[in-house]
Amino acid sequence: MVARLRPGEQDIEPEASFAAADVVFRALFSMPIEHATAARVFAALPAHQDAQPVVNLAALLPWPHRLPHPHSRRTRRSASEIRGLIAGLVADRMAAIRDDTAPDPQTGRRFSEPQMVDQVAIFFLAGHETSPSALAWALRLLAAHPAGRRPSPRKPPP
Repeated sequence: MVARLRPGEQDIEPEASFAAADVVFRALFSMPIEHATAARVFAALPAHQDAQPVVNLAALLPWPHRLPHPHSRRTRRSASEIRGLIAGLVADRMAAIRDDTAPDPQTGRRFSEPQMVDQVAIFFLAGHETSPSALAWALRLLAAHPAGRRPSPRKPPP
């Protein structure tokens, strides 16, 4: 991440997001974000986030569980693209480690590929946004208050 930074002021969140995505892909699939499929997933995320409504009325209103939630075509299309890419990665990984996958100790069952895609997508989408945001704020605070330039202590009132 440091090698990607430019001198001077800049928006750090995109770089932190790139670093977080790299960590997720390395942890889940042992591949860097520069891998072709990982890079495609990362590149597809902004379109998916932009397609999300500011307020999701379906989440606020009573909605029968058997009916699909109404989403825009853009949201469904971007989610389908991301899920398809992740499904390919999961299928490859599951085939490579099928015999070594530990079953659930209570049920003896293993995740199916669709269940694993759900887990990976949730993990990736959640970690891709929250961690970079926290890192960006931490770096912003450090930049605003660097070591050695501490505010002068307040004098106690008389």
